[in-house]
Amino acid sequence: MTLKEWFQKHKSLDMRMKLAEKADSTVGYLNQLAYTPKKASVSMCAALYSASVKLTPGEVIFPEDERPDIAEVFSTKQQHEEESKAA
Repeated sequence: MTLKEWFQKHKSLDMRMKLAEKADSTVGYLNQLAYTPKKASVSMCAALYSASVKLTPGEVIFPEDERPDIAEVFSTKQQHEEESKAA
């Protein structure tokens, strides 16, 4: 799931603020990432992943989805799926 898709599912400012806080960011910056051509850095992709796992474990922002152009840097999607099956 991309940040934009997550935002479409979680429209409340409260949820977006929680995501931003856990990702050590702001809602304004996350809006830029979701709705403009601006791309999240590798560290922001990792922060969004960690924050979304904590807030909405069933709806995770995977770095590979957010930045497919650098997907080889990440292995979170595969790890998450394996951990979900083991649980």
